[in-house]
Amino acid sequence: MAEKLSDILKQYGKVAVAFSGGTDSTLLAAVALQVLGPENVLLIFADSVFTPQSERDFALKWAAKHNFNFVVADFDPLALDEVALNDPERCYHCKKAIFGKALNIAKAHGFDILCDGTNIDDFGDYRPGLKACEELGVKHPLSDAGMNKHEVRELSRTLGNQNWNRPASACLASRVPTGRSLDVETLKRIDAAEDILREYGFNGGRARLAGTAVRLELPPEQIPAAAAMHLELVEQILGIGFTGVWLDLQGYRRGSANNPD
Repeated sequence: MAEKLSDILKQYGKVAVAFSGGTDSTLLAAVALQVLGPENVLLIFADSVFTPQSERDFALKWAAKHNFNFVVADFDPLALDEVALNDPERCYHCKKAIFGKALNIAKAHGFDILCDGTNIDDFGDYRPGLKACEELGVKHPLSDAGMNKHEVRELSRTLGNQNWNRPASACLASRVPTGRSLDVETLKRIDAAEDILREYGFNGGRARLAGTAVRLELPPEQIPAAAAMHLELVEQILGIGFTGVWLDLQGYRRGSANNPD
């Protein structure tokens, strides 16, 4: 898999990478740097209210540590009515705008090819954003190399990437039920709630909006520990502005906010 990925990148010659700081785009960036050299790789990070602060912090520090050519592209997704209204195609409209901007930045720096960290497992999920990538001609070297998430993590571990086993993340808008309008303050509260979960050692979960309350989805094995300290969690999370805190006994489920509440 690693050899095939290297071959694909060599064929491109030079690439811009839509870099989020997640496991997939970090691996893609690391291999591109190794194969093509620093002068032929440009990382583009889309900074917006949809980005968890922990992801932003990691991305900026990692790129600086490894001396990448790096551009932070400020982006306001809520300026787009079709995104702010949070309809079922929100991700498509958002990705179309973000990747369109990233492509313009890439070309302005002399890079004609924009890649992202899509792996083959991503095609088995509901991801309207992939349609936007297809329309814009964004390349998917990891999936083209036949790599799934497990293989991405294993190669990342081999290369020494510190986030090789980091739980999958997603934009903060994915915590809000489809059809409910998005606003900055709510997204910030959701991010703060997930920071609290991480501070208590609960990784890989989600703080899903439920009216004016929040519904905590954690990996099933973490639920007993969370229940045991529910008073502390409730106190902390109510303190950031939610009116209630639910612990979802079904546990974390990908895309569970895709249906209206």
